[in-house]
Amino acid sequence: WAQISSPNSPAPRCSHQACEVAASKLYIFGGEYATLTQFRHFNDLWLFDCKKMQWEKRGQGKIGPSPRSGHRAMSWRGQYLLFGGFFKRHDSESIWFNDIWIYTPSRDEWTEIITSTIPGAVRPPGRSACVLGIAPNDLLCIWGGYSEVKCDTALKAKGKHHTDSWQLDLSIFINSPTDFSSSSLRWERLALKGESPSPRSGMRAAGTKPDLLYVFGGVHDDDFDKSSKPSTFFNQVFVLDFANRRWYHSPFTDPAPAPRLGAAVAFRASLLYIAGGTLETRGDREHAFDDLWTYDVKLRNWKCLITPSVLEEDDVIQDEEEEEEEHSEDTNDSDDNENTTRNTEETEPPRDVVEDEMKDEDVIPLTNETLRDFFDRTREYWLSQSNLPPNTSTKDLKRAAFQLASEAFEAHNIQT
Repeated sequence: WAQISSPNSPAPRCSHQACEVAASKLYIFGGEYATLTQFRHFNDLWLFDCKKMQWEKRGQGKIGPSPRSGHRAMSWRGQYLLFGGFFKRHDSESIWFNDIWIYTPSRDEWTEIITSTIPGAVRPPGRSACVLGIAPNDLLCIWGGYSEVKCDTALKAKGKHHTDSWQLDLSIFINSPTDFSSSSLRWERLALKGESPSPRSGMRAAGTKPDLLYVFGGVHDDDFDKSSKPSTFFNQVFVLDFANRRWYHSPFTDPAPAPRLGAAVAFRASLLYIAGGTLETRGDREHAFDDLWTYDVKLRNWKCLITPSVLEEDDVIQDEEEEEEEHSEDTNDSDDNENTTRNTEETEPPRDVVEDEMKDEDVIPLTNETLRDFFDRTREYWLSQSNLPPNTSTKDLKRAAFQLASEAFEAHNIQT
């Protein structure tokens, strides 16, 4: 990777949308900036010239999309097309959009696509984080997404993962590039066959041909009031075949990228590139990935180009605790509320046995081995070296073992 700096650039943000509208012309719109004390949405449009390596602010007229994030955008006939998203003021309910906007670079103008409002006309409910694509014959298609619905009996809105499909025929605008309103323009429900993704949002999509759209990742929240069940993240690949109006699951074998949402995706030749994304690793704690993968759509296999940074120590320990809790629940439900303490006779082999089994070369990091993999491979050795009292909790024991492994890992890297 090479970082590019420009004297005039967008403010930091996430959940925006970027797409190449013309050769070497990358546009981004919207997004959000969130910290513990600040939260705001953007509605600015920026152009990045990939030849000049410079940013330029565009679309600053009086008409344009309202501030939002989680929307979806793509290039359509040399224009930037935007759908949906959401907006939330601090400590207030969110607004979910189902509007469509077109930005035309040659005129530096935004125009809203107005669909029919006659009685009986239907349109998709507002949503964010959906799948957006253009099928042959200029059919705009959406699938899935996320929004919140407030029930009469509920004090707060509940999250909803959409699984519906919709299409909108944009071909009527091909010969009238300045007028994007028509009384005959109607959304229609789209019936899709095949093996569709389970309910989820935050998937990312990219197409290889006009009739094929590849979809990766996503998340499903099992419990929207976040009182018990954690979110489920995915690393599956699905293919939406517009020509046959059918979903296909594209299976693969390991190794594969970790489950995540919001990854950056792009196609080059027959390779689907996956970069970054986020995963909740400890309650609401998010882990941001910095890896890069390719998925060969012909061979159906993954290749890691840039390995991910190791998860933090707390993430390693938390993952193992969750695995142990699941195993404990399966074997003995009565142990749910007991405190787990170190028992060297039952859970660990004697120290001399561990030292005999682990040779010197075994506790040295292998070539290209990550800290996480090194710790997983040599865990028992470091547990035997911790020298902690017998009543030490499992969590503290693992933390000490991980610290020893980290020191050995870093010392070896310095030497080599």
